[in-house]
Amino acid sequence: MYESLLSLEIDHTRVVLTEVSNELGADYINANYIRFEDDVDRNSCGYIATQGCLPGSINDFWHMAWQENSRVIVMTTKEVERGKSKCAVYWPKEGETKECGNIAIKFSSETTTADYALREFIVTKADSDEERKVYHYHFQAWPDHGVPADPGCVLNFLHDVNSRQEAIEGAGPIIVHCSAGIGRTGTFIVIDMILTQIKKHGTNCEIDIQRTIQTVRSQRSGMVQTEAQYKFVYMAVQHYMETSMQRMQAERKSALVGRDYTNIRYSSEAVGLSPLTVSPQLAASTPVLPAMQSGKLDEKGPTKCTSEVHLAKNVDEAFRPQIYENIPSRDKKPHLLPLLTSAANIGPPPSFAAPPPPS
Repeated sequence: MYESLLSLEIDHTRVVLTEVSNELGADYINANYIRFEDDVDRNSCGYIATQGCLPGSINDFWHMAWQENSRVIVMTTKEVERGKSKCAVYWPKEGETKECGNIAIKFSSETTTADYALREFIVTKADSDEERKVYHYHFQAWPDHGVPADPGCVLNFLHDVNSRQEAIEGAGPIIVHCSAGIGRTGTFIVIDMILTQIKKHGTNCEIDIQRTIQTVRSQRSGMVQTEAQYKFVYMAVQHYMETSMQRMQAERKSALVGRDYTNIRYSSEAVGLSPLTVSPQLAASTPVLPAMQSGKLDEKGPTKCTSEVHLAKNVDEAFRPQIYENIPSRDKKPHLLPLLTSAANIGPPPSFAAPPPPS
């Protein structure tokens, strides 16, 4: 179990607990607000990045969730990994109600997919008649200090989380945590911020992944912790843009033939002459990224995810830049030509070394 990491805290963004005693430290929780760089409204929605609950911080966690009116919680760690406790179980079991100080959490339902569990709770406070429904998304295909082999399952998970958040009027920040609250937590938030930027401004907007990472690190130290996680951000953005291209092709095709083939999820299925045709080039275009720790390959290899994807096996070949403007003509792939224009400018190819923290 990680101990509370005080060094991660950046004071101007830390979450301060209110309505607490005057005891020294009573307002403290290891959590920071994470917002977009151009978001000057401190009261606006965004994310709260925090570490996994310790047995002694569970009450504070639910106090924060109620205080911030957070309705969606994203957990990207298992309770135990490699024989080590990573996060205390801070939610009630089926049929139970958990009392956390003056906050009561009642189990409502649980559904599971291949990659995550969704738990629904009814949360109440002792001095309030209000009942809130809180959704707990527990992603279970992300290894500690590693990355999933397929970004498709992560993108699908992000889609489901954001759909839920957008459907709840007045919902507060999404709470995101792993174990230490910086590695997978930072990777999730950075990917989601970049995809939100693309959705808001279109693919012709300037996308600077390194700057985005530096922005979140200025709000919570150490976000995006390993080289593998840094690579995975680029990999996920590429996969998202390729899938977006497929969807646009499908929409144009459906407009011509009068049929709807636009229900494309984040997988490697390409749109060819028929809705079931898969381009071999595109099927192998998304690289595989072995799980890494301190630059070494994990003996167990990458974690399997369930979205239908065919991944290249050669890591060096897979990570040749494929969607940047400065690709030599001989390296350009026909199915990526629409992305090799300024409409897909996501900046220069990365060195894959994590960017230095802001001064």
